[in-house]
Amino acid sequence: EVFEAEEKTAEDDEQKREERVEERRRQRIEKEQRGMVQEPMAERLVLSPWAKRWRREIWEALPKASQGPAALTEPTVQMLGRALWHEVSKHAIRTGDKDVLDALVFFRAEDLDADVHTEPWVSIPLPDMLLLVGEGIVGITVEGMFAAEVPKDPVVPSGGSDLATMDSLASASVPLALASAGPALP
Repeated sequence: EVFEAEEKTAEDDEQKREERVEERRRQRIEKEQRGMVQEPMAERLVLSPWAKRWRREIWEALPKASQGPAALTEPTVQMLGRALWHEVSKHAIRTGDKDVLDALVFFRAEDLDADVHTEPWVSIPLPDMLLLVGEGIVGITVEGMFAAEVPKDPVVPSGGSDLATMDSLASASVPLALASAGPALP
């Protein structure tokens, strides 16, 4: 009798496990059919130490939104942009392929005199770099750039539908000078 009980237990355990698996499968199928499947967790970006450092520096250097934007010509913004561009361009030159190096030509000064210490770059894509690296914490208006009051982590867009919401004026911040100017013109 003991031997039969042990065998039945093993068979019963296997049968019970198969029944539980089948029941879970049925429940999952029913939820899918009812549309009650929970959305997967939002994908999060994992920032490198380099990105974390630059995001912190950008947030600390730029005036906060409540203080108003800093003009792109202000020395702090210029120094921040030059330092960031120096690191980005140095990395691109060191690791970039032919296409990257060809693209950098558009930003280089044509005549670099070896005797005179001049800036090797004719143009620096300062707003673009700050907006890309500082995604979620940097804003820009015609008056200049500013940082969010509280830094936010960048998010991964879920799809093309996110781009459609960017066209909305509701998502754009109003420059301080315009906000105090009165009602908008028709």
